[in-house]
Amino acid sequence: MRHNAEEVMKILQEVAQDMKLDKKIQQIICREDYGDYQAVLDGTHHCEIREKLVEMYVANKDPDSLREIKGALQNAALYEEWERLDAKKREDSDDDDVLIDDTEI
Repeated sequence: MRHNAEEVMKILQEVAQDMKLDKKIQQIICREDYGDYQAVLDGTHHCEIREKLVEMYVANKDPDSLREIKGALQNAALYEEWERLDAKKREDSDDDDVLIDDTEI
């Protein structure tokens, strides 16, 4: 990916500050398989922003790209219960979170 998580974090924080977003961007996850960045807001919300959209905004300060980024941040989705990541719980746990069924059919 062209931009790393820190660069995207700076860009999105500038946009969030400009629009007076009521949520704090806590983390950016680069998802190369999807070609996007996932922004985690307040640990409870998330939105996905395409890599190409970030590139267009950085290259041209394109107002359409800015509007789309603002819309994604403003309308961030609430994590579903099964999606929530409790990192401390996972680190403290001795149990495997993944079960693999290797029985042959």
